[in-house]
Amino acid sequence: MNRARPAAALLVLLAGCAGGGGLVVRRGPEQLPPPREPASAAGLSPTAKAPDPAPTLLVRRGDSLWSLAKRQWGQGGEWTALAKANGLSAPWILTPGARLFLGDRPAPAKAAPARPVDEARRFGWPVIPNHAFTVGETLTFAVQYGGLTAGYATLAIPDLLLLEGRPCFHVVASAKTIPFFEAFFTVLDRIESGIDVAGAFSWHYEKHIHEGGFLADASYVYDQRAHVMREPAKGKQVAMPPLAQDVLSCFYYFRTLKLAPGDHVNVPVTADDWKSYTLGVDVLRRERRECLAGTFDCLVVVPHMEFKGVFQQKGEVTLWVTDDQRHIPVYIKSKIAIGSININLKDAEWVEPQN
Repeated sequence: MNRARPAAALLVLLAGCAGGGGLVVRRGPEQLPPPREPASAAGLSPTAKAPDPAPTLLVRRGDSLWSLAKRQWGQGGEWTALAKANGLSAPWILTPGARLFLGDRPAPAKAAPARPVDEARRFGWPVIPNHAFTVGETLTFAVQYGGLTAGYATLAIPDLLLLEGRPCFHVVASAKTIPFFEAFFTVLDRIESGIDVAGAFSWHYEKHIHEGGFLADASYVYDQRAHVMREPAKGKQVAMPPLAQDVLSCFYYFRTLKLAPGDHVNVPVTADDWKSYTLGVDVLRRERRECLAGTFDCLVVVPHMEFKGVFQQKGEVTLWVTDDQRHIPVYIKSKIAIGSININLKDAEWVEPQN
């Protein structure tokens, strides 16, 4: 098992502010907006206006290469240019007060080549009916450990991306501890996934992790044509099964399925520890569940994960997802070594898919 801290695990397990909330439902457009080209080859983050260039950058407390690249160029995915200019390698530990040379900014990524319309048939990519999520959905969670709120987290789909010539949902998960808990342990995480609109499988996974003294930035390509996962910045790759999911996209794929008590679902996952796993999920029963956003009719599901994923840290995890086409997670109970963490859905903006 990889000993690296998982971005996805804390993105939901360290979740938002206590208080009332609710579910807002709105109808989506008749057609999805056109996908945009990602701003850089290494990153999924949206383009932002870059500040004026400077010869060096000052490292502040809590900075990572990703946050410095974001501050300077508006693109955290260009952190590899800073690493190269300063001769840095994993684990990219930075010292507050130090200055880093800027180096040369990477050239913009070229547009993805057009792909033949029969490509899905050639590679055996399915078309997955999706009535669960679409662009515009935002889920906000709250967590209490021992009656205290630790921070906040969101799962959002801000737009579509064009990745390897395929329209993809741009899914962003982020987490941040509240100021009180930062004195004990700081979490400032962001992970992103590019999920094929038609087939609900992964094309890209990106993580930017700040958990205590641990910092990590990495970007992976899920090549569904060659069946390999690549990390271009390191020149590494590993074989993966067809239609492999990343540790974030696997949950969104699960949401698209028709589910009933007694069902068992297996999902192929290739994680950022360079190993492939089978995620098993058991649907146990129907149950009404109260959370900060209201009371919902739910399915109780238990995932069996060998890797560290979105709704798991250590120990047993139970999820309550809405018993409808959305399968929105409304409550998560996670047992850990020193007790348990209870996570509530606080606010949700759900957009009705039109496919």
